[in-house]
Amino acid sequence: RIAKVAYVAGCDLLSYDIMKNFQHGFLDDSEISLLESLQKKFASSQAEATSAYQAGKLSPEFAILIDQIGNSLSNNDLTDALRRLQHLKHEIKQKDITDTSSYKVIYQHYCWLKAKYHFLKKEYKSSLLNYESAIQSASPPKELLTEYASLLRKTGRKIEASRVARME
Repeated sequence: RIAKVAYVAGCDLLSYDIMKNFQHGFLDDSEISLLESLQKKFASSQAEATSAYQAGKLSPEFAILIDQIGNSLSNNDLTDALRRLQHLKHEIKQKDITDTSSYKVIYQHYCWLKAKYHFLKKEYKSSLLNYESAIQSASPPKELLTEYASLLRKTGRKIEASRVARME
């Protein structure tokens, strides 16, 4: 029941962390459907960072930073997300990443998270610019394109949204 309250309060990740520890036999139908929708939401972003990490494109350090920022954004903790985004930007500058494909994937994640941050702040123009940077820096995952197309539709740019949807 606490997980439902956390979900309603906008703390999706906290709700997911609580619910994933329960067996399906202890959850009612509404709780099971909530858990399944939260699993879809968080499994895809974590799978994205994990697959990039496993492919050797993300160091464990960057994978952890990216997950932490994603968790802050999921919980609408914009102050923490901004602090962590600034830290990630600093780490990207500090590390001498010689592999350009690794750099592009890390930079793509940075731009994507920054786009989500600006979206939550309702700064749609900045969000669009960051989505575009993320898409241009490396081969974009489907989820990134879907979010970008959704924001284009939301801002009245339906023709561009259709073009992006065809890219998916």
